[in-house]
Amino acid sequence: MNIAVRLIATLTVPLALLMTNVLLMAGGPFVGWEYARPGFPQAVGMTDEKRLELSLPSARFIADRADPQSLAALEVGGEPLYTAAEISHLQDVRRLVRRASLLAAVGLAVVVLAAVAWRDTPERRAGLIRAIEAGGWLTAMLVVLVGAGIAVAWPLFFVGFHELFFQPGTWSFASDSGLIKLYPEQFWFDVSVALAAVTALEGVVIGLAGRRAGARVAAG
Repeated sequence: MNIAVRLIATLTVPLALLMTNVLLMAGGPFVGWEYARPGFPQAVGMTDEKRLELSLPSARFIADRADPQSLAALEVGGEPLYTAAEISHLQDVRRLVRRASLLAAVGLAVVVLAAVAWRDTPERRAGLIRAIEAGGWLTAMLVVLVGAGIAVAWPLFFVGFHELFFQPGTWSFASDSGLIKLYPEQFWFDVSVALAAVTALEGVVIGLAGRRAGARVAAG
């Protein structure tokens, strides 16, 4: 049981950090910054203000329990923004985010319960701290590897990710579709780079903090 809990703690760190950052980036500040960034692709037929207005409920849909009809009601130029296929894909994305977030939440619950149960057992508490420290370094290592893949072969990474998590034919859309106008490939490249940078930094911070905390516990 002790080994299993420590393994869960280690694996939970990268997943929890990643999902937290994903949900934070689904908010307005990051999307607004992206649209205002010099050189970011423009959306034909949309002002920057209209584009941001339409993107916010679309991004929030990933993290909340809004009805898909809220997406169907979005319009641009009097026409629906999304087709049924695009709405279906956004639902697929939401399911993926929910499952990963639930898995991270369960892992965090296990870690918290273990920390409470082992608070009077220094040896086990030190082992849990070391497991969290290992999770921080694992996070940094994995993100560096993924970041290298993004930098060297972004198109392969982008396609491979979608083929791994989504059914073939459900995630590719025309350049004039609503989803591509709001979220062109450049958006996802920037999101991936930002996620990699922030998550790697957080992993290093957790690794260093875990090392210091473990040393204090070992010292008594």
